[in-house]
Amino acid sequence: MHSKVKGYILLSSIIVILSAFAVFHLAVKANPLDGDTDNLISETLNVRVNTYLPSLNRNVCYSEYQDSPFSIEIAALHQLTPTSTMSQDDYEAQFYSWYNQSFPTLIDALKDIGAEWTRVMIRWQDIQPNNAQEWIFSDYDNRLGQISEAGVNMIAIIDQPPTWAGDQTSCERFTIAHEAEYLQFLTQVVTRYRKPPYNIKTWEIFNEPDNCYGGDYYPLYVEFLQKSFQKIKEIDPSATVLMGGIAYDWFKGEGDPKAPFDRYFPDNVMLLDGGGYMDAFNFHYFPDFAPEWERWNIPPRPTCYEDGISYTAGGIDILAKRNYFNNRMNTCYQVYKPIWLTETGQHGYTGDEGSLRNQAYYVIKGYTRGLAAGIKNITWYELADNLDGFGQSLLYPDLSIKPGFTTYKTMVEALKGYRYLRTLDISGGEGYVFSNSCGQEKIFAWGSDVPMIIPQAKMVKITDYLGQVTQIWDGGPGDGDNKTNGAIQIQLVQDDMAGSTHVTGPVPIPVIVYVASK
Repeated sequence: MHSKVKGYILLSSIIVILSAFAVFHLAVKANPLDGDTDNLISETLNVRVNTYLPSLNRNVCYSEYQDSPFSIEIAALHQLTPTSTMSQDDYEAQFYSWYNQSFPTLIDALKDIGAEWTRVMIRWQDIQPNNAQEWIFSDYDNRLGQISEAGVNMIAIIDQPPTWAGDQTSCERFTIAHEAEYLQFLTQVVTRYRKPPYNIKTWEIFNEPDNCYGGDYYPLYVEFLQKSFQKIKEIDPSATVLMGGIAYDWFKGEGDPKAPFDRYFPDNVMLLDGGGYMDAFNFHYFPDFAPEWERWNIPPRPTCYEDGISYTAGGIDILAKRNYFNNRMNTCYQVYKPIWLTETGQHGYTGDEGSLRNQAYYVIKGYTRGLAAGIKNITWYELADNLDGFGQSLLYPDLSIKPGFTTYKTMVEALKGYRYLRTLDISGGEGYVFSNSCGQEKIFAWGSDVPMIIPQAKMVKITDYLGQVTQIWDGGPGDGDNKTNGAIQIQLVQDDMAGSTHVTGPVPIPVIVYVASK
């Protein structure tokens, strides 16, 4: 009897193993394109082909991102510039009336676009407008609660002292005289919002401090940075503290009398040991200022301003600014930190269809370049703008979506489970390869009417900036070489921007390419 039981157990085990193998074989066979990991790299005219062996778990690919890098600011609370016909107080009242009325719609759009982060400002003046004894949290409780309920992480900027605690200038700087009250405020805010239902774990100390804290005020910023860092870590040791996102362009004293920003602000923060009181560097970038950073592609190299030691800079767009800033901090001050980019964007003006397309193109270009630069988190500025004049929002004034909204959503979906792998050398264009844990790859590419040859490909899926997908088979319609030869040639084309009053063409149009070898 005992031997029969053993026989039945052995037979049952064999049946289970064979059944599992059959199910695995059918699963792989049923989904060849999603699972294939052979030869998933395209080749340009100058690029060597990489090949990969299939992965045994090729239908189970996991993202290597610990945190999503995709963030979008809901609306620019800090950009409250008074007009000639309206006081600052009236302007702010109008803004908040619009913001509060629009907030449910903005939250729906935030969920729809797919970003897992947003950047919000918590202003001291809103919570204690009159004195240090009052506490008004209701508006923030409501807004921050809705954001958290939407499943979106928050970067919380601490800024804007109340009039009674500021320095009574147009900058309204924080003051040493009210540092104790500030730390009491910060303690209450971090203690309150670090916990459920809000769960804020990332704090930014002031917005664009290189505006109001340059020159004689370098030590003042470092004082508040240090005390803020220490207090936040005391309350929540696992929190991330960012230096205030610096504009780091449009430098004063360099020709434009309206320019507000201090070129040497980050240098002086590092000289005053401010690098010890931040978990990450943080800067802003807008392509309007690209020439300032791309000029370093031509020698001589930039130098540390005191000792003349040079460092590598140059590149394209976001890459160029990141290289200059990061390498300067590394080389000149031996400070090494991860990098966050808490504002970037592009103009997309209502009524100018060319600028709206260009904005959409830049969503892909800006993010892929930023991720290739190793930037940890990138915030698009912004979801809605209440007619601030810059047109960088991804929603129209009536809160309907611009083309760039659809592009952002398409990009986030395409990069789920993928992270940057390497850059392709495309003559007359750019290409950035992203891969997942199974070795599958997607190429984000654009160029000036140049071909891109994809070898060892039976089929490619090309997704355009609006999410429309086209399949091209080897030798079929759309294959530029018109041959069934194991390679597919596609053309990277441009938009001539005809009729646009804001953008001069031509502008390369980005595509997302998924390559399948079977």
